[in-house]
Amino acid sequence: MTGTQTARPPYTTTTIPLRREHLCETALCDPLFPGKAYSLPLVALGQEALIYDADCWDVWNGRHGIVTGYSFFTGLHTMLVQGIWEVDFYSREIMKIR
Repeated sequence: MTGTQTARPPYTTTTIPLRREHLCETALCDPLFPGKAYSLPLVALGQEALIYDADCWDVWNGRHGIVTGYSFFTGLHTMLVQGIWEVDFYSREIMKIR
């Protein structure tokens, strides 16, 4: 190789967007279900989310809350809604605020 040539890596690199649906938390300590995986939370702890609950739309829709917990087993996000109520919602019932 001469001094003007550079060594090229033997592989190709690219950047692709990640989707939440393709990521999961593996069950490392679950001997009953080897290979089982749990989905990652839609909104991380401490982030704000908007509620759009179809079951209690007249009570919760349009309210903002802060996510205080997430259960990998049930998929429930625990949210502190308007600093008053602590309520559990599924991922389909909340929206991440951008």
